[in-house]
Parts: sequence; structure tokens; C-alpha cells
Amino acid sequence: GLYGKCREILSKAKKIAYQYDKYSHIIEIIKWNIKIAGENVEDCNSLNQLFVERQQIIECIKRIDEYAVLFFRMRTLYLKKGVDLRAEGLSEQYEEIMRHPLLADEKQPCTYEEKLHYLKTHIHFCSITRNMRHSYLYSQKLVELIASQPNRIYEERADYVTSLNNLVLAASSIMKPDKTQEVFDKLQKAVIRFPSERHRIILGYNAMLNMYMKKGLFSEGRLYALEAEELLREYEEKIPAPVKIVLLYNLARIYFITDDYKYSNRVLNQLLNETAPEVMEDVQAAARILNLILHYELEHYDLLPYLLRRIYYFLRKRKRIYKLESILLRFFDTLL
Repeated sequence: GLYGKCREILSKAKKIAYQYDKYSHIIEIIKWNIKIAGENVEDCNSLNQLFVERQQIIECIKRIDEYAVLFFRMRTLYLKKGVDLRAEGLSEQYEEIMRHPLLADEKQPCTYEEKLHYLKTHIHFCSITRNMRHSYLYSQKLVELIASQPNRIYEERADYVTSLNNLVLAASSIMKPDKTQEVFDKLQKAVIRFPSERHRIILGYNAMLNMYMKKGLFSEGRLYALEAEELLREYEEKIPAPVKIVLLYNLARIYFITDDYKYSNRVLNQLLNETAPEVMEDVQAAARILNLILHYELEHYDLLPYLLRRIYYFLRKRKRIYKLESILLRFFDTLL
């Protein structure tokens, strides 16, 4: 009858939901199955099995949420404090997250979502601690995980594009130019396929720019810088503040290195004037020091005392006057 037809439809829906890890949908399907089973007094065993299954799914959702919380704790700390592990207590905060039992072993995560958050957390931590070889391995596994379920590439295209960005960054950091270019080409094809995600390629450009600077190929790096600036102008409202800060800092560096002080000054002004001081404190500190050196090169000597005072204030307030900063600031102090 109708109940039988309902069970048949719900069974098909549940199979698809399990296939794609749609656990909230499974809970809803089980709820309807329970309603149907509750109408039949002889369906007691089936009813018990449904309650057990629902409890198992609830536990599964709880584990996924635990992994998600660990990832977002890592990401939030990174976005606020950055990667300068000289900052008091910062290294311990990152390590405390990584000590969680769920992150101890790659065999721990079972479902797709658990594996996704597990890999993303490890990629962040490895990048922060400059263990880029491990970051490269985890980034490869993340791309492979998403690609293993082609339907998810479209459904979770933001995650897919971001995973390619991570792989470009990791490959460029360990100086694998051929692999970096191969993944960057794949990234370009991905944003052509998914135009709504085109703004995310800015991270890939940032990685390419970094690689060419490390190799001392500044003219090639400048080409990527000019393209990245165009993208930034086109998608500025879509690009998160931390991504924008890192990009602007690297643009200022490449223009400074290639003696284009005018461009470097313009980009640094944008970074320092449009950024909240509590975002990416490490990059902002480095940008302020670069700004001081830049104005010295531009022979803006009357501006240096003011800039020096502002840098001292910024660094003291955030307890960021380390040995290198102290030497640089003392050097400028003696010039004035």
C-alpha cells in the first residue's frame, strides 16, 4: 500500500544521502521512517533499529562538528595572530590545538567531512610552522580526497579551488617549479569552470609571486604581481582582509626589490590605511618596517621620526619588539 511505497522512496533517498554523507538529510529520512513504523504495531524491531541508526548518525555528526571546531580554532588564531611564532605563547596555542586526540592519527577520521577538516587543520599547522614538505603532502591528499568524489568538486567548488591554492603554495615553498606551474594551470582551469570562484585564484598568484622572489627572478615575479593587482581591483570586495594584507605586502616587496618605490609606496599606503590593526599582526608589523625603509630610500627624512614613533607604538602594544626589530629600529634611531 501507500506505507510500502513511502518506505521504498525513503529507502532510495537514504541510500543517496549515505552516498554523499548528507547526515542531516538521513536524520530527516529516519524521522519519517519512524513515523511509518510507529503506525504498525508489528514493526517493533524495525523501530528499534531506526532509533539505534539515528543515534549512530547523531554521534557521527558530533564527531564531524568536533573536527570542524578544531579547524576553525586553528584558522581563527592564524587570521588574528599570523605565523610569527616569536610572539609570546603563540606557538603553544597552535600546538595545544594539535594535541587533540582526533588530530593524532590519519586513521582517526572516517567520514569525508572528518577527513576534510583533519587535512585542512594539518595543512594550516604545517604552513604556520613552516613544515612545507608535510604541508605539500597533506595538500595533495586534500585535492585527491575532493577529486575522489567528482560530484563534490561542483558542490564544494570553493573548497576545491582553495585546496588547489594550498597545493600551489606548498609546492612553491619547497621549490618544485614544474609541479607549482602544473597545479597553477589546473587552478586557472578550475576558476574558468567555476567563474563565481575566480576571486580565490588570488592566493595562487600570491604563491607564484613568492616563488619567483625566492628564486631571485624578480622580472617574472613582477608579471604575476601586475596580474594579481588587476584581480584585486576587480574582486576587492570578495577578497578576505587577511588574504588582501598578505598580497599587498608581497606586492610592496616585489616593487621595492625592483626599485619601483612609487608603486611600493602606493601599495603600502593601501595596506596600512585600509586594514584593521588586529588582523594579521605579523604581516602588519613587517609592512610598517618596510614602509620606514622605503621612505628612507625616497629621502623623506622629515617623515622618518613620525614613522619611527608609530612603529615603536604598534610593536610595543603587541609585544613584538624582537631582536631583529630592535636592531633595525636602533639603526634608524641613530640616523635621526
